[in-house]
Amino acid sequence: MRTALLVAFVLMLILKLAEIIDWSWWIVCLPLYLTFAIVIVLMIFAGGVGTLFTFGKIFRERARFKRAMKTLEKDDIDP
Repeated sequence: MRTALLVAFVLMLILKLAEIIDWSWWIVCLPLYLTFAIVIVLMIFAGGVGTLFTFGKIFRERARFKRAMKTLEKDDIDP
């Protein structure tokens, strides 16, 4: 995919420099930005998945702690 984006950029650059197209430079460079945008989206997605796993661990530990506290409270009440 990176090769296709690079080819698209080079093609649009040649067309811009030959004055065949009249587009703005940011539009001509858009294929370069797409690579960075895809990387950023993947990083955000991976961070979200990592956060979900972290929250899962936190909730499991909290539930385990609550169960342990209930057990301690029962032991204190039932002597």
